[in-house]
Amino acid sequence: MNGKRIWVTGSANMDVVISVDSVPSSGESVVIKSQSLVPGGKGANRAVALARLGCNPVFSCCLGDDASGSSLAALYRLEGMDMSEITVVEGCGNGTAYIFLEKDGSNRIAVFPGANDMFGENKVSSFVKNIVSVSLLCTELEIPVASVERLIYEAVKNDVPVIVDAAPVKPDIELSMFMGAFILSPNESEAEALTGIEIDSGKAAREACRILYDCGVKYVIIKLGKKGSICFDGHGFFECPAFEMAGKAVDTTAAGDSYMAGLCKAVRDGMDIERAMRFASVAAGIAVTRFGAVPSLPRLAEVEEMIKRYPKEAGVNL
Repeated sequence: MNGKRIWVTGSANMDVVISVDSVPSSGESVVIKSQSLVPGGKGANRAVALARLGCNPVFSCCLGDDASGSSLAALYRLEGMDMSEITVVEGCGNGTAYIFLEKDGSNRIAVFPGANDMFGENKVSSFVKNIVSVSLLCTELEIPVASVERLIYEAVKNDVPVIVDAAPVKPDIELSMFMGAFILSPNESEAEALTGIEIDSGKAAREACRILYDCGVKYVIIKLGKKGSICFDGHGFFECPAFEMAGKAVDTTAAGDSYMAGLCKAVRDGMDIERAMRFASVAAGIAVTRFGAVPSLPRLAEVEEMIKRYPKEAGVNL
């Protein structure tokens, strides 16, 4: 897979980060400690993360023709990203995520899709047209589900490995849409929404893995936050601990996206699934020590330095 490029499809948002001691209950008002605009979106986070990890990805997305869309386009240029598959949708606002960040580092997110909902047949057709140059498709669910299903189908048909970040879970999702994917990776709440199993124990996580595996994927990886991640390949389980040596967790907003980018890079580079998960955990472990989505994403040199500094805890050799 090394001679081609990772194709990232997904959302591009401007995040409105609202810092509070705790999120308000119904009917309650709370004081906002601070607020800021931060580039984000699951697709963009992974694309920028992969660029910083030295992968030179293709990012396929839709931006609004407003100030936020222009600001994001400028950022992607500064990151040295390929802009050829980025579409600006006239008369449409950019996607926006409203993130309530609590003082313990946890978060709750509400998303306005905006231009992300315009990711349609033309974007899928462009992927198919360029598929011979794609090493890996990395996708998620913040764009229309029908488009994601088509992307997965076309990739699998053409023997392109697919890694799916199963977020966010939407009402119209059927597990059958993931058939043939190389890796399907929800977090705890997404795994619960997809399977109906509350992930409150290791046993429950393994049961959810089995259900998700039965939809016809090669690997299921459930991201468990500070408890790490767990993988099922149809025969056995591998549990990967979270990497905690980078420092104190202050913001988990982009942890999953950083993990997925690390996973994609490691798979592209030929690592087996256990080493790939370890590498991904180091990337995520660095991201949670910083505020914001895109600003928190580590560069390859930082990940490699952590692995060299803490080889036992990282559990992966470079």
